[in-house]
Amino acid sequence: MLVGAGAAVDLKDKHGMTALMYASERGHEGVVRVLLVSGAAVASRDQDEMAALMHASAAGYENAVLVLLEAG
Repeated sequence: MLVGAGAAVDLKDKHGMTALMYASERGHEGVVRVLLVSGAAVASRDQDEMAALMHASAAGYENAVLVLLEAG
């Protein structure tokens, strides 16, 4: 709903985390897809230099990893 209303998908919190990173590290594959279609930056990194792919991989969410790999 927020994305549909024009919310900025690449805003970062105080840790440098984006919505895509949080969705990835929690295995929310559907949310990852919506954010990617909405233009979320796949290569964006947090304050620890981790990208969404790294978060998904470290948490063991294979489906989220595959979606992120498909996105580049």
